[in-house]
Amino acid sequence: MRRKELSIKHCVVLGVSLALALLSVPGFAESKGHAADAAAILDRHLEVSGGPDAHKAIKNRHMKARLTIPAHGIEGTLDVYIAKPNKMYTLLEASMIGKVESGSNGDVVWEVSGMTGPVIKEGKERTDMLRRGRLELASDWRDNYQKVETDGTEDIDGKICDWVVLTPQEGSSDKQCFDKETGLMVMTKMTLATPQGDMLLKTYLSDHREVDGLKLPFETKIVVMGQERHLKVESFEHNVELSADRFDLPEAIQSLVDQRSGSPAKSD
Repeated sequence: MRRKELSIKHCVVLGVSLALALLSVPGFAESKGHAADAAAILDRHLEVSGGPDAHKAIKNRHMKARLTIPAHGIEGTLDVYIAKPNKMYTLLEASMIGKVESGSNGDVVWEVSGMTGPVIKEGKERTDMLRRGRLELASDWRDNYQKVETDGTEDIDGKICDWVVLTPQEGSSDKQCFDKETGLMVMTKMTLATPQGDMLLKTYLSDHREVDGLKLPFETKIVVMGQERHLKVESFEHNVELSADRFDLPEAIQSLVDQRSGSPAKSD
């Protein structure tokens, strides 16, 4: 059950993060081979998904969605807040799983659930989460990846798509696939670092709609460990008013941070 809970949480959160983003400013080294073609594909995606001005105008995002896992009869809700540069809060509530909270204050990446208790993410898992949760992945991809290159084409649900591999300075590479006709991202592949080891995550993105000048996917199919999870977005909101403590660490996580730093625990 613990493995199921962790995989669900990671698939949903990272699937959503990638569905919100993708694709300019110096800072990456072109690879030999197909870097120019890859850059052109990523820049086209930036334009067709809204353009650099529309992407840069987004300071934060609030998303509400419904999650289903047909094989297990699991249904739930997902509430996600993301703010620049890399702050995040996610609340997943689902049958058979209960409540799972996760997030980042821009430095500490954490998770709290009834099954695992409070956990601070470290290493590659932390690095990947901080990068993949950035709203400006689409507009500033050159800042976030040191190398990009094409990796062939594939027919995905009747669409001929171009694969691009994006390699960061640290952490795992991402693979993203773009519809040749529309330029929109329709699939991703990435490796998730989890306490159980690395897992391959595939996401299929569809039903792109315009919201505040951006084209965003309202439906995502997530495949991990041979099982499907379906995410249906109910709403996207941008530049919403956030409470001052929206991304503060939960008390249980702050206690772990204090213990590691040797600071005395805070009392009421």
